[in-house]
Amino acid sequence: MRIGVIGATGFLGEPVARKLKADGFDVRVISRNKKRAREKLGPDFEYAQADLQDFSTQLLTSALEGCDGLHMNLNSSNDAECKAVEYLGVEKAARAAAKVGLKKISRVVGNFEPNVRHPWLRRAIQSQGINTMMSCGVPFMIFGCTWFMESLAWFVGKEQALMIGEQPLDWHWLNIDDYAAMVSRAFHFDKSDNRIFVMHGPEPHKMLEALKLYCSILHPELPVERISVEAARERAREPGNESLKRMADFMEKFEQYGEWGSPAETNRLLGAPITTIKQWANSIKQN
Repeated sequence: MRIGVIGATGFLGEPVARKLKADGFDVRVISRNKKRAREKLGPDFEYAQADLQDFSTQLLTSALEGCDGLHMNLNSSNDAECKAVEYLGVEKAARAAAKVGLKKISRVVGNFEPNVRHPWLRRAIQSQGINTMMSCGVPFMIFGCTWFMESLAWFVGKEQALMIGEQPLDWHWLNIDDYAAMVSRAFHFDKSDNRIFVMHGPEPHKMLEALKLYCSILHPELPVERISVEAARERAREPGNESLKRMADFMEKFEQYGEWGSPAETNRLLGAPITTIKQWANSIKQN
């Protein structure tokens, strides 16, 4: 079985591509830049070039010829890009998947109930993309994931680790390798067709608690602090801190919208993720 992977050089896409390959699938990496993708991932994959933001679907259709399935790992940095990639790009991929007769199409999104009228615009746009997948005629799989523990590194700077906002909600932090293994299992059997898989890790932690645990193992020399969303925006006005504005806007939403759904059916079908933050961080420290 040959699986095309879009976004295979990214934070979430690379582990999935490598796990699919390790589990016996043929994997075709579909990238805007084949040369760069090959330099990063090596010679063990097939490569094809296509861009979800191109107007024509011809290159993408050609890239999918001979594939049985498609997995998408997509990301966007602002709402305009989100519409172009996570709605219109997904729509384009869904049309191409139907045209070539794929057996499965899948993508990873955040852990939320799809709703095109969601009050968070990004999730409303992503929901439009999900709807296009559900209606394209190809069996779909949506992986709705909570926070990945690997993203804790985003909050660590040279002099301190910084959490933005009160962040009062619990999150069941998910390990990327556990997630990749579950995606690979989902491609193995038909019971995964036409499902939204709710993916939660094995134990809950509030964000500040998770960051402190992570730093206690991997960055014990750094202080761990929390600042308000407003303070982060104020600090973003200082030279060199401009990215804090985008992070503050992003983190503000997670004080409002927590985890959704139960992972019980996902765990029954795909196997429950078992890696904790402590286990994961200690494994990095030992290596």
